[in-house]
Amino acid sequence: MELVSADKIEGITCDLISVNSENPKSILTLAENLVNKAIELEGVGLAAPQVGIFRKIHVWKDVDHEWNISINPVYYPVMSFGYEQFTTKSPIW
Repeated sequence: MELVSADKIEGITCDLISVNSENPKSILTLAENLVNKAIELEGVGLAAPQVGIFRKIHVWKDVDHEWNISINPVYYPVMSFGYEQFTTKSPIW
């Protein structure tokens, strides 16, 4: 598992992972390989397309230093919900 250059992944469409029909062990093995590669690179996250696997899965380390898996993530810009819903009276950090 090696990193691929950005020009090979920009604009690509990744395949969904069917959590109902795919072998769960194969999904977890892929996630484990992504975590191991991220650790090797001293990173805090890695997406499958970054290593040439065009599937919708990525792993990341949270603030508690626990690794997490995201399968078929969906991105929603904050502004699409209305910024005022996400503001707080004081910073959360």
